[in-house]
Amino acid sequence: MPKISKLSAALLSTSLLALAPSRSAAADPGPRAVAEAPTPAVSPASPGTVAPHDTASGPATPKDGVGMIVGGALSFGAAGLVTGLVVHNAVHNDHLSVSSAILAGGGVVTGGVLLGAGIARHRRYRAYLTEHDLRPPAQGHGLVTAGAMSMASGAIVMTASGVLAASYADLGPVSRQRFWGLTGAGIGAIATGAVLLGVGVDRNRRWRRWRPDRQSVELRPSFAAGPTGAMVGLTGRF
Repeated sequence: MPKISKLSAALLSTSLLALAPSRSAAADPGPRAVAEAPTPAVSPASPGTVAPHDTASGPATPKDGVGMIVGGALSFGAAGLVTGLVVHNAVHNDHLSVSSAILAGGGVVTGGVLLGAGIARHRRYRAYLTEHDLRPPAQGHGLVTAGAMSMASGAIVMTASGVLAASYADLGPVSRQRFWGLTGAGIGAIATGAVLLGVGVDRNRRWRRWRPDRQSVELRPSFAAGPTGAMVGLTGRF
């Protein structure tokens, strides 16, 4: 009987030890809380700078359409000039140049299309700025367009002046005045176009720094020489 009591007491003590929680389990405090890193504070922009627009939070800023408006207005002006020359020749020389009349009509159509599309694009651009409360810098497209067209016009005038210069010795006083007038107008148009183009490209670069996702204006000059003359060109991407 005493042996059975000792055996029962041993089994009971072993069972109690098996059911009791271990020290390692009791000492485990559970999952540890991970402390989050503090968020760095963003210093406000100075009052004199334009903060860049966050392109990830919304669509890209559309073009302002000023380049198309300027191009359309200049096309109308060129068409008016050609029309004046056509009328002058028809009245004083009894000669109607069909090619010049077609050129004037094409200038009017091109100017109307560019002007209408540019005004519509500019309205959408202004609505976008009002909706998102943005004040971006000027895009410079209008100056770039005006400068490029001015330089192209100057090159055309200089070409006409070069044609007159080939027979300068045989020209009369009136034709020589026209020659020098064309030469001065061509040089002035090219110089003015270069200034406008430079200012426009600089403004576009500033706008691109404000909007780094946009492409800046790229201009590549080209030159070709031949036995009968030379050609200077300008290739651009807006």
